[in-house]
Formats: sequence, C-alpha cells, structure tokens
Amino acid sequence: MKKIKVLSSFVVLVLIAVILSSCSFTTANFSNLTMSTGVDGFKPVNVTTKFTTTTPAFYVTGDINNAPDDTVISAVWYYLDTDSDYMIDQSQYQVEGTNNSFYFSLSIPDNGWPVGTYRVDLYIDDAVDQSIFFTVE
Repeated sequence: MKKIKVLSSFVVLVLIAVILSSCSFTTANFSNLTMSTGVDGFKPVNVTTKFTTTTPAFYVTGDINNAPDDTVISAVWYYLDTDSDYMIDQSQYQVEGTNNSFYFSLSIPDNGWPVGTYRVDLYIDDAVDQSIFFTVE
C-alpha cells in the first residue's frame, strides 16, 4: 500500500512539473493603455474610443513595465462586425529595458474605415494580456 501512495505522489509531482514547464510566466505588464487619433512622441493626442470613417489612423499607447530582456509585445487589430472576427493587421517589437512607453498604429484603408466595432489585442510574448474595444461611427 505504501508503494502505491509513494508512486502516485511521484506521478502527480511529475505531471505538475511538466505542466509548469510548458507554461511561460513573465513579470511584464501593461499600464496606461489609451486609444487616440494621434501621438506626440509616445503621448496620446485626441484620446477617444469613438472614431470617424475618415480618421487617418488609430493609435494605442501605453507603458510596458517590468519586462525581462527579449520580451516581445505586439498588437493585433480586428474588425468585429463580420461573421467571424476579421484580422486587419498585426505588428510587434522587442522591448529594450524593463520599462518603456510604446504605441502601435493602424492606418486608414483606401476606402475609409467601415462603420462598426473593432478590437486591438495586446500581447506580451505569445499571450493576450489586454483587449481594447472601440467603434467607428
């Protein structure tokens, strides 16, 4: 009976170790996330979550804090008023230093922005950390 308990405890510990080794943990986090129609350096200009069909670009600004070396942040932009979320574009960059201000932008398409709801997913490494919803009217 003791061998079975010891063996089952060992198996549980091995499973926990395998699960934890497949997960990635980071101390990095976002703060001060803001949508706007422009930027001045890394500061948002004309803060809003409601845009027009002729807005030249959407911007999301913020800070990445406590980022270990080689942390990659990215933005994936979606239009939501279709049968399935339509990915418009994505971009990324590697963080230098532990605390940084950043912005991502998405420029207007040739025919203007379709009216509707949009989302930008912000990733730290390969995991979505924040999602911001906004509209075009």
